[in-house]
Amino acid sequence: MPILDGGGIHALVKETLANEKKAEADLETAKRKAAADARSAFAGIASGIAQIDALQSAVASGDQSFTDNRVGYQLGIRINSDVLDAERQLYSSR
Repeated sequence: MPILDGGGIHALVKETLANEKKAEADLETAKRKAAADARSAFAGIASGIAQIDALQSAVASGDQSFTDNRVGYQLGIRINSDVLDAERQLYSSR
């Protein structure tokens, strides 16, 4: 075994340490990306649920409006176009 190897072992140790630090940094990056992706997916689901609730409310409101306008038309309080507008809005919500 030579006394002086030209720094090969020292360079190999430095390279191995650098590779270890790079692997740790890559792991941290992957953890942060996974956490961000999970938060984004959760926000998307929460938004979707809120949108479903809003659309269900719109349909219920449109149904009530159509019913009220139809009764008002039968009583002579509303005109036919009010009933048709309410029905169009109901089907649009659905």
